[in-house]
Amino acid sequence: MRYTIRKALAVIVFCLCPLTASAQIQVSEAGDTGMSLLLLAPSARIAALGGGGFAHYAGSSSQWSNPSSITQAGEHSAEFTHTEWIEGITHEYASFVTGLNTGTLGMSVQLLDSGDIEGRDPFGAYTGIYSITTAGVSVSYAAPLGDRLSLGVAARSLYQKVAEETAGGYAFDIGLTMNTSFDGLRFGAVARNYGRMSKLLDERTELPGTIGIGGAYTGILPRYLRRYTVMTDFIFPRYGNNSVRVGFEVEALEHFVLRLGYRDDSYFEDMIYGIGFSWARVAADIAYSPMNDVSDDALRFTLAVTGF
Repeated sequence: MRYTIRKALAVIVFCLCPLTASAQIQVSEAGDTGMSLLLLAPSARIAALGGGGFAHYAGSSSQWSNPSSITQAGEHSAEFTHTEWIEGITHEYASFVTGLNTGTLGMSVQLLDSGDIEGRDPFGAYTGIYSITTAGVSVSYAAPLGDRLSLGVAARSLYQKVAEETAGGYAFDIGLTMNTSFDGLRFGAVARNYGRMSKLLDERTELPGTIGIGGAYTGILPRYLRRYTVMTDFIFPRYGNNSVRVGFEVEALEHFVLRLGYRDDSYFEDMIYGIGFSWARVAADIAYSPMNDVSDDALRFTLAVTGF
């Protein structure tokens, strides 16, 4: 019974929060909104860098952070991520980018699933099994604006299902990235998750619209001749409190990367740790998040293929 209550709370926080005004809980940068699917870092690499990356290209899943960043892709790229979240909740994300004559095209699919939940009436009697699912499908396009600026846009179709009740909706992103005259220094700005949902259980879920700005610098460690990247992102949500995220990545050995991230806006996690391996055109990333206030921790696994 205790497990069921904990799982139901976690599902509400991540999938729905809230359905009604009285159920509002502050989650991530969303503040008092729902569709937390849109806020979960899509890959192990992005998660381990703090879950931002508005100025940094970190693979095809970067279209989630800032659609304009995919102009840095350079070649075909695909990623597949599986996240083992708290209380049996799973998050799946797949993305793809490819270059066109006029710019870069990106596509992604994501799914957040609660698994089976035991239904209980107000007296604690068993009422059956139900589940909660949220999903999104997006298309992104980005193109350079001169030598230093890039512009990107994304359109996303959204879906919610609670037991037998369903709702649909849409959201849009628009972003800019700028390469500065200082080698390795980039800035980015993005407006994300602005749109509308239809009613679910007589309530319309508010989307977690945010404005984000960030900077990233990539350099070489003088003594060890290893590449590193440091980044800082600031988030200004439509609902809730402003927040900051920071990330650090260093090539510790050839084909082996260490990552560390921090965020101050999550209900469950703050520090995130990650590692990455690469072989020719294939890369594998793992991120680990110690969770607050729950018994489980979170693990993300990402497999990426480039240049195919």
